[in-house]
Amino acid sequence: MKNKKKSIIVTGAAVMLAAAMALGGGTYAYLQGTTKDVVNNFNTNKVLVTLEEKTGSNYNIIPGTEQAKDPKVTVDNTVDSYVYAIVTDNTNGLVKYDIADGWTLLNGWDGEHTKVYYREVTKDAAAKEFSVLAGDKVAYDAALENSDMVNPDGTLKDGLNLTFTAHAIQKDGFASPEAAFETAYTTVDTSTDLTTALQEGKTAVLTTDIALDNAYLNASGEVNIIGNGHKLTAPTNSPQKDNNRIISITDQTEPTTINIKDVDLVGPTTGAYTRGISVGQSKNVTINIEDSSLSASYYAFNFAFGNENVEINCKNTTIQGWAAMNIHTPNMKATFENCTLIGLNDKGYNEDGWNDFATVVVDNADGNPSATGASGGVFTFKDCRIEANQTTGNKQYFMSIRAINTTVDVENCTFFVNGEQIAATQEALSPYVSVYEEALDSFQFTIH
Repeated sequence: MKNKKKSIIVTGAAVMLAAAMALGGGTYAYLQGTTKDVVNNFNTNKVLVTLEEKTGSNYNIIPGTEQAKDPKVTVDNTVDSYVYAIVTDNTNGLVKYDIADGWTLLNGWDGEHTKVYYREVTKDAAAKEFSVLAGDKVAYDAALENSDMVNPDGTLKDGLNLTFTAHAIQKDGFASPEAAFETAYTTVDTSTDLTTALQEGKTAVLTTDIALDNAYLNASGEVNIIGNGHKLTAPTNSPQKDNNRIISITDQTEPTTINIKDVDLVGPTTGAYTRGISVGQSKNVTINIEDSSLSASYYAFNFAFGNENVEINCKNTTIQGWAAMNIHTPNMKATFENCTLIGLNDKGYNEDGWNDFATVVVDNADGNPSATGASGGVFTFKDCRIEANQTTGNKQYFMSIRAINTTVDVENCTFFVNGEQIAATQEALSPYVSVYEEALDSFQFTIH
């Protein structure tokens, strides 16, 4: 009996060992070793830049005087960086200034209107501030006379301005400050160079007049053009319809922003239904134009059917066409400051009024998929000159309001019909503002 119990115990132990081997996979003896973890830590860095002025933005040119002007660039960088000050001068030589010490003119960026200066800024945990102008001031030569500040027609020159922009980028990874800057900005002197720069998402800076070769610019995303006062002309040799405008924004569902500064945009002068800049079937479009001009023989701006959330902002810009702005887009916002809008009706005379038109046309639902046409638009004009001219006997109005719920706000503007100034009052302007019957009750027209 004793032997039997011992046998059972041994057998049970063997079963347990076999189970342990089955569960644990068995034990084997290998020559092995394991290191401690080596942890790699990655530190984030930043290059932040801001530009601020505290002395205001409006100045009076008085010969022999100075005025405080203090654009300052602030840099917050944890790595060595290049910092740039971009100065665009549209003062016609009437404003004098020097660039502050520490800034160097960037090689290849001494444009007629736009110049770029740079400095190297060593990494530091604290923000650093640098003045752009020596002495934080501008000056006016005592030798300036009336003739320097007055146009040939006796009116004061306007649209004079000095613009500053700051840009910063890490120094490591670039062979030179020029190479670093040109990741974001590039000079262009041909149609091909311009198209390539915009496709690469760079700011294109014109160094000469450019005529588009074969087609208009089909814009999307963010488009930035600095013109240095040069012309950008619509194509004239396209085999199709691509020569009937300069820039088109069409079928864009993602946000599109167009920033144009100091460019003479010359649209087609012949052909039917030409445009300067057109927007169609697109959403979330913003157009900003400053210190420029835009023209076309039909519509300088044309906002067609099917758009949503479109906004334009124009400053110091001349806009000319049969209509400076022709609108079919509902709920649109347009702001013009110190601009000249010129409507020229040179189309063949129609006794029935078919070719009567206006400098600003807010269209109704005729042919528009939106049942209320360009309704709900808000249009603001401040310090503008608005002209309505005709050469063939057709009527040319300042505005043709055909859509309901249109709001127009006019502040300190002047109005001219074929060179004759019209008083800026509701009564005097009434014969030159055409409002369709269905739009009359909801039309809000305010003059300050």
